[in-house]
Parts: sequence; C-alpha cells; structure tokens
Amino acid sequence: MFFGIQLLPGILFIVSFILSLVITKLYIDVAKKKRILSPDVHKIGNPLVVNRGGVAFIILPILTLIVPFMLSSWPNRSLLNESLSIIIATLLGGFVGYFDDNYDLGLFKVILTFLTAVPIIVLQAYYPRPLVPIIGRIRITIVYPLLVLIAMPVVSNAMNMIDVMNGVMATSISTTLIAMLFWALFISDIPAACYISIALGITLGFLIFNKYPAKTFPGNIGSYAAGALLGATVIISRQEYIALIALLPVILNGFLLLSSIRGIMSRNVLQAKKGKAVLVQDGVLYANKKANAPLDLTRLILLFGPLPEKDVIRIYTLLFIESMILSILTGFLIYF
Repeated sequence: MFFGIQLLPGILFIVSFILSLVITKLYIDVAKKKRILSPDVHKIGNPLVVNRGGVAFIILPILTLIVPFMLSSWPNRSLLNESLSIIIATLLGGFVGYFDDNYDLGLFKVILTFLTAVPIIVLQAYYPRPLVPIIGRIRITIVYPLLVLIAMPVVSNAMNMIDVMNGVMATSISTTLIAMLFWALFISDIPAACYISIALGITLGFLIFNKYPAKTFPGNIGSYAAGALLGATVIISRQEYIALIALLPVILNGFLLLSSIRGIMSRNVLQAKKGKAVLVQDGVLYANKKANAPLDLTRLILLFGPLPEKDVIRIYTLLFIESMILSILTGFLIYF
C-alpha cells in the first residue's frame, strides 16, 4: 500500500493543479497564434480572448487512474470502475462540447449529454443508498440509475448555462468541490477525497486564467467536460446532498431561465426570439426591461440596478460561498 495514504488527496490536488496551470497556459499560447479567439462582450471595446481553453478538463481526469493503484496493493475492480467512469464521462462531455463549438448542435447537444451517464451506469460505479439529511441512508436500487441518467445531463447543461461571465462557472464548481472535500476528509473517505481533490485541482488551475479579467474562456468543450466531471465526481463520491445545496445558485439560474422561456432552445434561437437577458453599455451591465426577455440569475441581480461586470461576479462569488457554507452545515444533518 502507498506510504502515507492520508497524504494522497493533497498530493493529487497539487499535481492536478500544477498540470492544469501548465496545460491551460500552453493552450493559450497556441490558441493565440491560431486565432482561436472570441470577444469578451461585457467589456469596453469587446477585447478578444482565447476561447475553448477548458482542455485541462478533458486531459487531466486521467489522473484518477492513479487512485485504485495507490489505494490497494492489487487494484480492486470497484475503484477501477469508478476511475474509468469519471474519465469516460468527462471525455463524452468534452466530445459534446467540441462538436457544439464547431458545428452548433442546437438542442441536439442536450440529448447527447445523456451519454455522460452511460459509463457510470454500465460500470455500476454508483451506490444506490444515498444519505438524506435527518432521514439517513435510503435504498433506491431501481430508481437510482434513472436518477444518474437524469442528473448527469442536468449538471452538464447547468454548467454551460452558468458560464455567463469570467470565472463564474469555475468558481461554482470549486466551491461545490471544497464542500465535498471537507466532508470526504472528515469521514475519512480517502477514495472520494482523491477524486474530489483531482477535480478541484483541475478547476482551480483553470480558474487562475479564467477569473476576471479572463485570459481564456472554457468554451462549450470546457463547460460540458467540467459539468460531466463534477457530476461523475459527485455520484461516485456519494456526496449528492452536499453538492445539491452547494449548487443552489446554479440550480436557481437554470430554473429561472427555463421557466421564463417555457421550454428548451439553443442560445442563438433564444436571442433571436426573446433577445438577451442582459444588455451592456460602456462596460456596465443592465437588465433587459422587456417583459418577454429571458430571466436568469444575472438579470435578476441587475433588476436592482445596473452594475459593472466585476461587481456582478463578486455577487455570484458571494452566493457560491454562502451556498458552500450552507452545504457544509447540511453535512451535520447527514453524518450525525
């Protein structure tokens, strides 16, 4: 067995964080030369920023294969299936995002994101007895695979929808993973702590370049891969309710948007039919006052008055931190 096994989550976090920094920086340098750029529409002059920079979310989950080899003298099949599920689910999410970036899949991408649940279900890398606050552990053997089939595309698409400004998506994932890591370490679930640490290192490494003012955007390839990585990590780490509370702002954003447009439609179709939720003038963001304009969390924040992008990002960050703290507190209702 690996010496100092309790240190493994920390080691994996450091390795994944450094590699994420290196890979993202290398991609930015290459993408600038190849002119893979998109305008940052929330800033004065719409400066061009490197797009599709979330490549680390596709490449680095391969690190999870280290976990079964480090945690047992002969890797057991359960740990190996968990690692493979995370890797394959993330690759499938990135696959959907890549084709959407290049060919604009429209609503078809929503259907394709169901593929991210397949490896988890086929490899049975889940535990159908989740812990529920106050109630305790419940057994839903038949229903749980169906919940996985629903949850994976929901998380993937929710991450794509919350990717509205510099660093917002990566911050929401980071705070969720921090809450999950807190409880994984508290209950000494080392395999879960390892998976979470890898995902957190990847996300924070990317956030360094994605935070305001962003040097790169994740692109759909990054947002869908990151969403699949998060969803798979939540399920395999058995931290469903911790993640659910931590993601409340993301859930609210998706609920507001889907209920306001009364259905599902691609971003281009949505803007053509109902316009934008947020308008920008001289670097200041305004809520669209039209009654039929889409309503998301950003527009809801701006209904109280116009704000520069940096202040909106601060509000988002505060919401994510508050939800993270609430999710950690929720853990006391689960584990005690």
